Amino acid sequence: MTTGPSRDDILARLAGKSVTQGWDVVYALAAHKVNELFQRQFVLDLGTGSHLPPVTGSVPVIGDYAVEFDDVVLGRPLIAFDPGRDPQAALLTIPIVAGIVRIVVADAATTNVVSTQWITEGHGYTITGTVPLAKVKGEVGEQTHVILRIEDGKGFFAGLGLPDAAGTILGTYFLGFLRDHATAYRYALGTLDYTPNSTDLTPAGDFELATQRDQSDPDDAGRVLLFVPTKYHPQGGSQTALPLADPVPAGMDVALLVSSRVFFGDIVRKALYDALSRGGEGVTVTAGGYQDDAWATSSTGGRVPLRTLLKLSLGSVQSGWCGRPEPVVVPLKDIGFFVRSGRLAGTWKHDWPQPWSVELDTPLGPICEDGQVTMTVELDVSYLPSADPVTAVISFQPEGGIKVSYTTPDAGFDLLNKKEAQQGISDWIAGQVRDVLGDLLLGLEIPHVGAFAVTSLLFPGRQTSRLESAHVPGDLVAFGTLRASDLAVTPPVGSVATGGTLRLSADRPVSWSVPRGCGKIDATGLYTPPATLTSSKVVVVTATAVTNSKEQAYAAVVVSPAEVRIAPIISVLPARAQPQAFTAALPGAEGKAVWSISPAVGSVDADGVYTPPKKVGKPTAVTIGARIGDRAGQARIVVLPAMPAAVQVTPYAPAPLGPGGTLSFAATLGGDPIAAGWSLLPQVGAIDDKGGYTAPERIETPQAVLVVAADPRTPALGGTAVVLLTPDDPEDMP
Repeated sequence: MTTGPSRDDILARLAGKSVTQGWDVVYALAAHKVNELFQRQFVLDLGTGSHLPPVTGSVPVIGDYAVEFDDVVLGRPLIAFDPGRDPQAALLTIPIVAGIVRIVVADAATTNVVSTQWITEGHGYTITGTVPLAKVKGEVGEQTHVILRIEDGKGFFAGLGLPDAAGTILGTYFLGFLRDHATAYRYALGTLDYTPNSTDLTPAGDFELATQRDQSDPDDAGRVLLFVPTKYHPQGGSQTALPLADPVPAGMDVALLVSSRVFFGDIVRKALYDALSRGGEGVTVTAGGYQDDAWATSSTGGRVPLRTLLKLSLGSVQSGWCGRPEPVVVPLKDIGFFVRSGRLAGTWKHDWPQPWSVELDTPLGPICEDGQVTMTVELDVSYLPSADPVTAVISFQPEGGIKVSYTTPDAGFDLLNKKEAQQGISDWIAGQVRDVLGDLLLGLEIPHVGAFAVTSLLFPGRQTSRLESAHVPGDLVAFGTLRASDLAVTPPVGSVATGGTLRLSADRPVSWSVPRGCGKIDATGLYTPPATLTSSKVVVVTATAVTNSKEQAYAAVVVSPAEVRIAPIISVLPARAQPQAFTAALPGAEGKAVWSISPAVGSVDADGVYTPPKKVGKPTAVTIGARIGDRAGQARIVVLPAMPAAVQVTPYAPAPLGPGGTLSFAATLGGDPIAAGWSLLPQVGAIDDKGGYTAPERIETPQAVLVVAADPRTPALGGTAVVLLTPDDPEDMP
């Protein structure tokens, strides 16, 4: 839960004000809790294999060099908010979970492979960037499907183990991909499932997001703000920043602000009009206020007519003067509803002179006497708001009542029982007014305000928000907590290689489970992956609370074969080329890689940077090795006397081959076919003199082979292609 000002401090600062900037609803959520929930949602998406459309294309990097993507699969985006940065930006991380990335050198006639990376989830490659929140707008579609549209961004970087300059250029490429696929590239958050009532705050168009932080509080982690238009005022508001730096009290995670204009101008105004119209005539009710001030609602016209005649023991008593009977009429004006001490309050006081007359039978004949009383009606009622933590419905409980009184002048000489008649009709009028107005005003029900749609926008289908208190200092305000579950698993995302183990923990007693065929986990949370694995996969581990089987939490574990992953898997460099950096990783392992080279053609330093020799006499295959603990991996470097730039080998980037698979290569020079001399570096599989390649019958681990075609007339001229070998069928690749 957040630190920050107390609830009383916030309510005092909101007193008499409307701070929603013209928006119907503003929903403020603790940023760290939002990021935590997005992380949990991301874990589940990893396990289900949810991904975006694959990327295939070529990106010029520098000179004749380009990076090619071949069916690169992007995982589900992870959105996070950092209120310490641009308040109009969100952080976006998109995992690169599968595919092939090549660096090629090309001119008008030839394309040759320089390096190849074969991506699996175990590499941990990502695309990162910031997305301006003015371009990340949520919408609720016709099927109440909540979507975030990611259409623009800046600072995108593709972390593929390439030099920083290349990563920035590729980040720009992926940003262009997002723009080009803006219609199809939509991040669906989920589906809202609820039954709205007449005052449900259902979004009526795009809602906007921003972040905000209290700059005066160094410990403030900031908030995510949702600015939501509803059916009441779908045009939205004026800006996406609150004048209140921190609207979330200490110990709470969320603050819901329903604008005073909506509450008083739409909800309360209609309720008051409906109530008075049940017994009144010509009723008019208005509401008003200023943008920075709380609104109020009041009746401006109408009346309630009552009966005119009453039989008493002393004779016929009626309202009105002798010979001019008139109904008792109570004007319905200036009945006001406004904020008072954090509640909705209704007050009214009205005085009016009420004439009356009594006709008496006497021995001398009928005599009519009349008089006048001053009637007073007073309303003093308040409505205590409360919030249901499960349904997010805010309701209002009335307290108080209505009082009718009167004052009469001294009747003086009472020969005709004038005093008794005056008392009787005054009591009768007071009772009539009390009964009728009591039904109208005390029977006034402030409709329940349903906030479920708003509080569920970012995490639909999951009961994450719990509104725990409600107040009316100016706007209608509710405070609460934000959680997916009280249960948490650490780490939420982990990695491990076959043969190893990963320790998971929960913050209270749980039972652990993993899907069938995905390894095992014991009662203490120690996860053991399958003994063998040919490619990386994501396993979702489920923790179920011992005390409540419906309460669960999850962790995503990336399981990879127990081998050191080196990227790129193959590189082609000319002698005297610039050094080439390699990366090595073993999922779940700690420690720095120890690098080796064989044969000693060029050198590799302790950081995995390979420096080619100044010259070589012929194409030479070099094996780069990396060891982490007792596990090792290899990559290939092919050093050439000069970079081939004349012979075109097709296909230069074929689909991966499984055991025993075959491919036919062809070579051209200047567009004309040639009878090339074919060779393999390293010699894995076989290639005949016509370019027919056959993969070995047994492939233990994924690896790459360079196919070299040389012009027999000028052996210095040649071309290259890369074959990727996989232990599995190509269709089974991750």
